[in-house]
Amino acid sequence: MTTVALHGDEAVLEFDIPDTVLLPNLTALTLDIPNQNNLRSMGNLTAKSFPVIDQVYYFGTVTFDPSFEKLTNLKSMTGNVGIVGPLNQETALCKLGGVVLTDTGVTSVPDCFWCYINEPYGRFVVGSNVKIPVGFKCTITFDSTNIITVFKRGVIKGKNIGWGVTIGSNLLVPIVPNEQLEVTVSGVAATGPPQLFNIQFGENYPQYTFPFNVTEAGFNVSTPTTNQQPNFKTTVAVTFSTMNTYFNHSASINGVVPTTSSNVANTYQFIFFGLAFGTNNVKIANDYYSIIVPVQYAQSYPIVNNFVSDPIIVSGSTIQLEGNFGTFLVSSSATIQNSNSQYNYSVCLITEFTTTRISCRVVSPISSGLATFNITVDGYSILNQYSIQSAQQQCESITNHCAGNGVCTPDGNCICNINQGAYYNNCSKPYPFATSGQVNDQNTTQRSISLFGDFGPNPLTNSSVRINNTMNCIIDQAQSSQSTIHCQLESSPTTYGPASVQLNVDGLLFDSKTYLIKFIKPSSPGGSTTTTSTTTTATTTGGNTPKTPQEICQETTQYCFGHGTCDDNGICQCQNGFNPVDNCMTKYADNTTYIPDPESPSTTITVDGVEFGFDIVAIQEIGLDNEIVKELLTNSWLSNITNSSSLTNAVYQLVISNTSILADTQVTVNISFSSQSRTVTFGNQQLLINPNSIKLAVSIVDWEYSSNVATLRVVLKTTTNNQQSIEYNCQETDIPSFSYDDYGTLQYFRVLKDNVQFNGRFIDFAVADGRPTYSQTLLINQTSISSNQTSAMIGITLPQCQSCVLDPDFTPLLVVNDKDGSCSSKDDDKKWKVIVGCVVGGIGFLAIAIATTIYIKKTLTTKKYNKKIEMKFRK
Repeated sequence: MTTVALHGDEAVLEFDIPDTVLLPNLTALTLDIPNQNNLRSMGNLTAKSFPVIDQVYYFGTVTFDPSFEKLTNLKSMTGNVGIVGPLNQETALCKLGGVVLTDTGVTSVPDCFWCYINEPYGRFVVGSNVKIPVGFKCTITFDSTNIITVFKRGVIKGKNIGWGVTIGSNLLVPIVPNEQLEVTVSGVAATGPPQLFNIQFGENYPQYTFPFNVTEAGFNVSTPTTNQQPNFKTTVAVTFSTMNTYFNHSASINGVVPTTSSNVANTYQFIFFGLAFGTNNVKIANDYYSIIVPVQYAQSYPIVNNFVSDPIIVSGSTIQLEGNFGTFLVSSSATIQNSNSQYNYSVCLITEFTTTRISCRVVSPISSGLATFNITVDGYSILNQYSIQSAQQQCESITNHCAGNGVCTPDGNCICNINQGAYYNNCSKPYPFATSGQVNDQNTTQRSISLFGDFGPNPLTNSSVRINNTMNCIIDQAQSSQSTIHCQLESSPTTYGPASVQLNVDGLLFDSKTYLIKFIKPSSPGGSTTTTSTTTTATTTGGNTPKTPQEICQETTQYCFGHGTCDDNGICQCQNGFNPVDNCMTKYADNTTYIPDPESPSTTITVDGVEFGFDIVAIQEIGLDNEIVKELLTNSWLSNITNSSSLTNAVYQLVISNTSILADTQVTVNISFSSQSRTVTFGNQQLLINPNSIKLAVSIVDWEYSSNVATLRVVLKTTTNNQQSIEYNCQETDIPSFSYDDYGTLQYFRVLKDNVQFNGRFIDFAVADGRPTYSQTLLINQTSISSNQTSAMIGITLPQCQSCVLDPDFTPLLVVNDKDGSCSSKDDDKKWKVIVGCVVGGIGFLAIAIATTIYIKKTLTTKKYNKKIEMKFRK
C-alpha cells in the first residue's frame, strides 16, 4: 500500500492511528476534510507508522498539525487549499522539501523560506497575498564551526542553513533541511591539524559564506597481526594505510583495553595479556571514528612436528621433540601421562632447549600405550599423543609375563615369585629340582647315586643331598654340573624300594613328591629268582604242612584256568596265545576294531561290538600342597591320519592359544594300530606290542613350571563297575576295579562290560628328559553314574621335565573255557567272556590342551610338603 485517503464529515475531526498500525510502503497521505469542518489533530502520527511517507495532501479547512514534525521523511505538502492563518512560527515546515500553499488562506510563512527565496529551485509557493516582511534579514546560526570529517564527509548543524547546495568542491546535502546538512569537503587533508575552509550555503547568496575548521578523522587499516610472547603476552600490530596522527588512536579486544601501546610511524602495537587463541574482534578507534576487524590469533609455539624416542622407554630414556618452540626460550617443561592404573605419569626433564628441538629425559617409569605429552614453553602448552612401548611391555612380550612366575617391573626386569626355590632366565627356569635318578652300583653297594635335573646356574659348593630324608649323599663337585649331580651315600641302604630325594642348593630347597630312585633288595646267597608272569604268589599254610608254591598256584588259579600249568615257583606257564598277566585266563583276541577319530586322539577300541576306552581330560601342574597351579583341558587338535595294509597311524598336534602362558609348549600324540605283533623301545626297555593292539605315544616339550617343586599330573577318565566277577568251573572270582603294587601305585584297573572284560595296567616309570624316571599312578576320585557304574578320574604323576614321553598300548583278550559240565540247570553257564587287556607300557606321559580353562597360581607357599604318602610307601 502506497497511498491512504482519510475522509470525515464531523465538525471537529480527530484521527488516532494506533502504533500497531505499520504502513512501511506508504508514500502519500490524503486528508479530505469538508470546508466547514476542522481537523484538530492526528494522534500517533509517527515515523514508526509511516517510515517512508514523503507527501501529504490537504483538502478542506485545516489548521496545521505539529504532528507532521514526526514524519522525518516528509518532503512536501501540496493541494492544501483549506489551510488558513499565519504560519511564520511553524518552523517544522522548514524541514520539508517543499510547500505549495497557493489558493490557501495562509498569511505568513517561516523565515527559512524567505532566506532562500531567490534560489533557482523553489522550495515553496504561496499566494500573492503573502509578502516578505519589510526589512527581512536572514539569521543563520551554527551549533559549531568545527567540522570533523570521515573520509571527507562531515555534518553541519544549525538553524536556517538551507536545503543544501553544490558550490565548487563543496557539497551540501540535506539530512534535515535547514537544521542538519552533510558536507563533503574534498580538499581536506588526510592528516594534520584543522584546516580553514569557507563554505557557502546558497547558490545565489554569496553572503551566506562562513569559515569552518575542518579536520579529517577517518582511517584505513590493513589486517592486524599478532605476535605470541612469553607468559601469555600478545602484541597486536595495526598498520594504518591512512590516518590522521593529529588524533590519538586506540584498540580493544572484546572490551579489553591493552596494557600498553606504542607506534612507529603508522604502525601501532598494542600489548594484551591472556588473549585467547582463535578469532578475536579488534576495535580500532579515535574520538570520532571506529571500526571492528577480526584477527586470527593462532598459537605459533610450541608446535611439535616430529617425535623421536628409543624403541623402549624406561627411566632415563631420552625423548626428542622437533618443531617450533619460539625464539624467546624463556622456560620449558614436559610431562608424560596415560590412563593406565599404574606408572601413568612421569616428568621428562629438559636436557636440550632450542628454537627447533627439545630433548628430555624420562624421570619415572611409564607404562605402555597411548601417552599424552604435555609440552610447555614460555607458559604455553600443547598436548600431543604418541604410542610408546615401555620396558615393562617389552618384558611381558619377550618373557611371556615372566613365564607366569613373576611380574615385569617398569624397568623391564622380571621379579620372580617367592617360594622355597628360585628362578633364572626371566623366571622361566625354576631350580633346584631333580627329574630322574639312578643307582649306579645297584648290583653291589648301591651307594653311587646320579641325579638329573636343573640345579641352578651357580656352583654346587654350598649344596647337599639327602635320600628319603634319612641318608646323606656326599656330592662329587668335580663330576657334578647344573644338570647332573653325582653323589656317594655314606653307607649302603637298609631300606629297599623307591626312594625320594631332598636337595639344598644355596639354601634353596627341593623335596621330590614322587620317587626318583629305587634300591633293590640283594638276593640271598645261593638263591635265585624266576619271574615269567606278572602274577604275585603268596605263601600260605594249611594245617601243619605248608603248601608248596605250586599247590597254591593250582588252588588260586584253578590250574591256570585250564590253559597252562603251575611251575614249582607258583607261576603259570601259559599255553601259546594265552596271557600270563591274568594267569592264562585270557587269550589274545583277533576281532578288534580301531577307527581313528580325526578330531582328537581318542583311545577307543571295539571287541565284538563292545566298546571300551578312556579319555585324556586335563593336564595339571601340581604345587607344593597338592593344589592345582595350572590346568589345561584338551579340546582342540590338528590330525594327520595314514593307512597301510598292516598299520593305521594317526598323528595329532595340540592347538594351544598364543595367549596362553603355555603357548610355547608343544604336544604331539601318535596313535598306531596293527594286526601284527611288534617290538618298540621305550626308555631303556623293549616293549612287545601284541597283535591287534593300539600303541599310544605322546611327546610334550617345554612346559612352563611355576616353581621348582611343581610336578605334572595327567588326568584320565574312564568308567568302571561298582561290583564285578567272573565265574569259571562253578567258582565265582571277584574282579576288583583297581589293584595296587606294594608301594601304593595303581597298577591295574579292570572293567566288565556286556560279557567283555577290559584290563588296564600301568607300569611305574616314565621317560623324562631322555631318562627313565619313577611315575606314580593314583586314583583321584570316583563319581557315581548309576547304581552299577562309576566315573573314575586317574592321575599319572610326573616329575618336572622339559621333554616327557608317554608310550602305552592296548591289547584285546578273549577268555576261553574248555571245561565240560555245568554247575546248574542253566544252559548259559558255559558262556565265555571276551576280555580286553589294557597294558600301559610307559606312563611318562604329558599332554597339553588348548587353554580353555587356565588357573595360574602366582605365589607358591613355602610350607613343607606333606609326607603322608611317602611314609605309606616306605612301610
